[in-house]
Amino acid sequence: MAAKKRHTAPTGPLTLEALLTSPLGFRLEDATPVQRALCRAIDGRPLGELADDPNVVRAFGGPEAVAALPLERPREFYLVAGIRGAKSMIAAAAAVLATQTVDVSRLSAGDLVRVSVVSLSIDTAKAVYNHVLGNVLASPPLRALLVDEPTSDAIVLRHPSGRPIEIKIVAGSKAGGTLVARWNAAAIFDEAPRMSGDEAVVNFSDARSAVLGRLLPGGQLLALGSPWEARGPVYEIVQEGHGRPTRARVVARAPAPVLNPVWWTADRVASFRATDPELARTDIDAEFGLTAGASFFVDSDFEAFFSDLAAVDVEGGDKVASAVDLGFVRNSATLAILSERGGVAHVAYLEEQRPEPTRALVPSEVCGSFAAQLQARSCGSAVADGHYRETLREHTDPIGVSLYDSCGPGERFLALRAAIRAGQVRCHPALPQAQRLREQMALVRPKLAPGGTLSVVLPESSDGSHCDLADVLARAVWGWQRYGGTPLPGIDHEWAPGERELLQRIERREAEEWWEQ
Repeated sequence: MAAKKRHTAPTGPLTLEALLTSPLGFRLEDATPVQRALCRAIDGRPLGELADDPNVVRAFGGPEAVAALPLERPREFYLVAGIRGAKSMIAAAAAVLATQTVDVSRLSAGDLVRVSVVSLSIDTAKAVYNHVLGNVLASPPLRALLVDEPTSDAIVLRHPSGRPIEIKIVAGSKAGGTLVARWNAAAIFDEAPRMSGDEAVVNFSDARSAVLGRLLPGGQLLALGSPWEARGPVYEIVQEGHGRPTRARVVARAPAPVLNPVWWTADRVASFRATDPELARTDIDAEFGLTAGASFFVDSDFEAFFSDLAAVDVEGGDKVASAVDLGFVRNSATLAILSERGGVAHVAYLEEQRPEPTRALVPSEVCGSFAAQLQARSCGSAVADGHYRETLREHTDPIGVSLYDSCGPGERFLALRAAIRAGQVRCHPALPQAQRLREQMALVRPKLAPGGTLSVVLPESSDGSHCDLADVLARAVWGWQRYGGTPLPGIDHEWAPGERELLQRIERREAEEWWEQ
């Protein structure tokens, strides 16, 4: 085991801990031992009496990791922690401190210096910036450092040398291009675990490379946030670096209760965990691997829907309902026909015609084929996308098939899910196209629509379709319910505790490739 360093408490006014906890600074006077230890580690200062605190030891990955913490400011610091633990406040204080402590002695008179605050969007970056703005304006000593009146996204403070240093919200980009024009006193990446690599909207890997090459002496990259899925560049850095601190990089992990026990009481933690254990894993325990809310349908939905109890031969049912969804150039043309028996709608027929890369579908051929299938089953009506109703009507009117407008995607998928959970719609797994339908249903993602209602996203699959079979099934079930099926007790979505907030965070994940259409 490595020799244990002798830790003493930090002293002097220009420390992150002092700035965070001072009544003339950020006023977090009741900071917990873990919050204070994080400040000292970010500064590269001894942990002092905190080195033996069990929660502090766990945050850095064990006794050996605590002993190996560098006694100088690490170039990169990563903090993965639970929610409501003052992560953004600590980052804001670090941003202000950087404007006063970074080494600018080698810069020319024309060099511009900035502390960049980056997040998934301008709005989420304001979580850090608003802490900067509010605390600077509320503190007479900090307000005295102002060079100009602050704006909604930038504030300029005077370095002890007299040089102005800007703290500014910077839009993220795929290649880190917004971070290359100036020297960086520091770079703050908020919600970093949700930033991806490769072709994501906010490419953390490229942004990190852009920052590290432009950090001034004493500057620092600080990446923080609650964990998300077990993938991406920050996840890999945390897996590799937690418990293995170096002068170049320190990684810390902290559950929510050790950061803010006043909020995260035992009763509140127990209630949160009982309501949504998977969300508690990330937001409370600071562990990666969120899956809750990733799919509109869950395993039990598939088990109930794709059932051997469903009839394979469902011709001659009590009622028949159908829907069509037409695409000719890029998207598929799809048809779903339901046959009701005893109040249960069985999927009787599925068809998907896909265009080829060099050959579009012929509308008259597709409509003629679908109309023939409807006629063969004595189906006198079908739900269709209003955009194509007139095109399809040319072929369905002569055989007496009436068309009805569909509803929005959120309403029809809620109808499908409610019918599945009520045991009112089934599909035999041996039905042709059933496996492809299942694969597409698994891709459907939840989304917040304007006004906060629940809707869906239909991602593009590898073959270029947009979950077209799943969508036409949802149209058919909605039409069956609307025009003659067994009414459901109600298909309005009732929000589970924390579900709306979860989707709001998912909405901010514009970097994730499965949200791009």
